Amino acid sequence: MNFRPCSSISAPKHSKATAFVKQGLFKNLQSFREFESRNVALPTTKDRGDAFEVFAEAYLATKPIDQAQS
Repeated sequence: MNFRPCSSISAPKHSKATAFVKQGLFKNLQSFREFESRNVALPTTKDRGDAFEVFAEAYLATKPIDQAQS
């Protein structure tokens, strides 16, 4: 079986991604623990959930993922 890295990074899909970036939520993050401490300070459960979704999307978009070729 052959594998090739998936290297295309697209624009964020989450509707609140730009707002969280402008707010500085992800600026200079060094760890997931640091993200958690910033996330818990957001005002609503919805905001915290949206921020986690944006974080997860960015994490997955920037980590190499091997995809199988048929």
